[in-house]
Amino acid sequence: MDNTPENRKAYRDLLLDTPGIENHISGFLMFDETLRYVRDGKKYGDIIREKGMIAGIKVDKGVKIIAGTLGETAT
Repeated sequence: MDNTPENRKAYRDLLLDTPGIENHISGFLMFDETLRYVRDGKKYGDIIREKGMIAGIKVDKGVKIIAGTLGETAT
């Protein structure tokens, strides 16, 4: 399966549609891309919260070398 926006959305839909998922997962850590998804007129974050789970966001953009160091990195 290719890592396309459509496939990522399909995978997230599969997770959210799993019966009883809220009994086993307390939250979702989402990428910025995921916040833009709307399904049935609702944002993903709203769907997650309606199931009683926490909707979080991953805010870093990857590992970068800190200027002036010998290769030390930060996110």
